[in-house]
This record gives sequence, structure tokens and C-alpha cells, in this order.
Amino acid sequence: MASVLRWLDRVLNSDFCPQLNRFVYWMKEPFWCLVIALMLSLAVGLWVNPAAFLVSGLLVLTGLVGAGWPRLSIGGLDCELIFDQLRGRAGEPLLVRLRIVNRRPWPAWGLSLIRGFQGESCLSSGGLAGGDSVISPGVSLGRIPGWSQVEFSWRFVPRVHGAYPLEAPELETGFPFGMFAARQSVRRHGVAVVWPSAGHLPGVPGAVSVHVHDDSVTSLRPGDAGDLLGTRPFRRGDSLRRVHWIQTARQQQLIATERQTQTRSRVVLHLDTAVASHAVAGGGRNGVGRSATLLLSTLVAGRICESLHRQGCDLELRAGRLVLPAGGGVVGFCRQMDAISGATVECIGGELSEGIVGGARAGELALLVTTARAIMAQPQLLRKFRVICVSVEEGELSADVAAGVWISVAGWRGVEFELSERWREVCHER
Repeated sequence: MASVLRWLDRVLNSDFCPQLNRFVYWMKEPFWCLVIALMLSLAVGLWVNPAAFLVSGLLVLTGLVGAGWPRLSIGGLDCELIFDQLRGRAGEPLLVRLRIVNRRPWPAWGLSLIRGFQGESCLSSGGLAGGDSVISPGVSLGRIPGWSQVEFSWRFVPRVHGAYPLEAPELETGFPFGMFAARQSVRRHGVAVVWPSAGHLPGVPGAVSVHVHDDSVTSLRPGDAGDLLGTRPFRRGDSLRRVHWIQTARQQQLIATERQTQTRSRVVLHLDTAVASHAVAGGGRNGVGRSATLLLSTLVAGRICESLHRQGCDLELRAGRLVLPAGGGVVGFCRQMDAISGATVECIGGELSEGIVGGARAGELALLVTTARAIMAQPQLLRKFRVICVSVEEGELSADVAAGVWISVAGWRGVEFELSERWREVCHER
């Protein structure tokens, strides 16, 4: 029994097993089954009974119909893809409409929309999202009558942020036998920009400079507005309105109150989109050439941008060669989130931008979202920025380099469950 098990182990680990799996995969294709049946019928017709040539003729006719009919039916179709929403959020449904016009008198069957809406994501591959990559075969469509126009609509739930469709969609059919597939390109009317999933990061990092603003207050500096911060001895020039009379009577000297000041913190967020900082994974047809670290970096940048905007900060975004200044209210915030989401399609800058290489300017709080690869290549970044390091797995940084990182998160689970707590710690929020 042990010898049999060792023999099976050698067979499974040999080069013969992958070749056998490849052969079995080929045999699942209808085309190869048709070819083998045609060869057998020809052999029987030559050496056994000529009547088998009739079967050979039927098989050849089947192959011609299977190869020609898909091209004939899909050649008369005009396809148009429409998004009813220009913006969305990961995990929330988007309404998609597909309008198809059939210019031929015969109907079209077995249609499906492929590419651009697949369920695959770099976050799921490699266990980043807690599972294996799942690739959707496409969206199956119904029958298209001849000389007619049909519109299909469905709700698509994007798993990750980005600009959808991720690649040029196509209409495909293999009817009637599925041996050959014919494809037709689909016209797109705009794209739907999907923002990262919502997440709240409580607190604002201690800024090196603040600017006076009427509609927000901060505890970083004392002032005359907002909540009470504490008390201090009365100084010459203080208003009598700031005198705390109870403490004055208790301590037998003038005591003044300290309140928050009407200021707003200024933060510059650098998003490292350099090609050298991100390893592109899944560059095939379904991988769309996106990088897992780039997806994680843009997810972290989106959380930071949205949280600081909600807390009244002036946030300037720099991603590659793109600079989006603070201000503009909701419109400016939407432009920044659109830029962060659009950065998931491809790297914006081939190299580190001049703003990142030069470091932070005087009088601003500079945050840098980058990867472990970039920090190991350029350790000087730790002295110029408050670095938020994103990595796929734990342990990609050496101990001495990891000590200088402001915040470090690994994988999708680190962003979802650890980023908020570590942000709260560095901002001294409880």
C-alpha cells in the first residue's frame, strides 16, 4: 500500500500530470470534440463502411454553422452602454443600461456582455480580501428580435473603487454550438467613478501651521471662540469678559479663561503613484494590469481625504503630476476623490513627483501614502514626511525602517480594521 501511495505521489508531482490536465481542459471544448468525432467518422468511412461519410458531412456542416452563425448574428448589432450615475461607492449598486439595435431580420441569441464588469479584484487575489479571486463570466442577455431595439438594465455592485468599466466592454455570442465566439465592441457614454468604501478616521494630526477661518475651530491654539480649554493667570491686554470670576475669588488673583481659536488646519496629502513603487499584479486580460499596493494606497488616501474634509481641514492632494489645491467646498472635494479613484486604473506618474522628492514645504503638514518598496529604496522620505506605509503582507520593512514610519498597515484587513485605531493613536484621540 505504501508503494502505491508513493507511486501516485510521483505521478501527481511529475510533468505528466499538468499535461494531462491541459488535455482534459482541451477535451471540454466543443471544437476538439467535433474534430475527434470527424476523424473517427472519416476512419470508419475509409476502412469499415462508406456510409459513415454521411456523418462526416453532417459534422463538417455543424462546424461551418457553428463558426459562421455567431459572426453573422452579431455583425448586425449596434451596442451602447450608459451609466445613470456618474459617481458611486464601492459596495453600493450602480444602475447600468445597455441598448442594443439589431439591423438584421433574424434574431440574435446567446449574447453576453464581457470585460469591464468582472468580479475579479487585486484586493481579493492573494488573500488580501479574505478569499480567492472570483472572475465573473459576464452578464447574460436575452433574445434580440430582428429589426428591433432592446434595452437591458441591471444593478452592478463594484467590489473595489476605480473608473468603470475597467476596460473596453464587448458583446459576445457563441450560439448555437459554443465552438466559436464572435465579439462586438460596445460604445460607452462616459464612465462611472466609484469612490473607496466609506470609513471614518477620528481626529486631526497636530498641524505645524493653522490659518484663520470663520466656520471652524481648533484646540491646537488658544483663542476667543469655541469650547473652554482651561484657565491661566490674567495678562495685561486681556478682555475683562475672559475673567473667570469664581477662580479669581478662590485664588485671590485675576484668572482668565482659554478657549479655542477660529482656525483651520492645512494638510498636504501626497499619494505615491510611481510605477517603481507598485508591483503590477494580474497584468492579463482579467487583471487589467492593476496593482494591489496601488489599490490599497488609494483606499487609504480616500479614507484620509474624506475624514479630514468632514473635520474641516484644508486638504491639498498631490498624486504624481496632478495637484488639486484645497478649497472649492464640495466641488473641490469631489475632484480630489475622483482623482484618487481614477488613480487605480493606471499609475499617474512614472517617477516620484518633484513635490514628493523635495519634501514638505514650510508651514504645512505633509502626509505621504506610499509602499514598503518605496521606503526601502528611499529611506530619506521618513525624515521629510509623516509616512503612511501600505504593504501587502506583514514584515516587508526592516525593524529600523519600520520604527520611523508614522502608520503602517498591511493588506485589506489592515486598512479595514487597524487603520482607524492607529490613526486615533497618532492623533491622540480617545
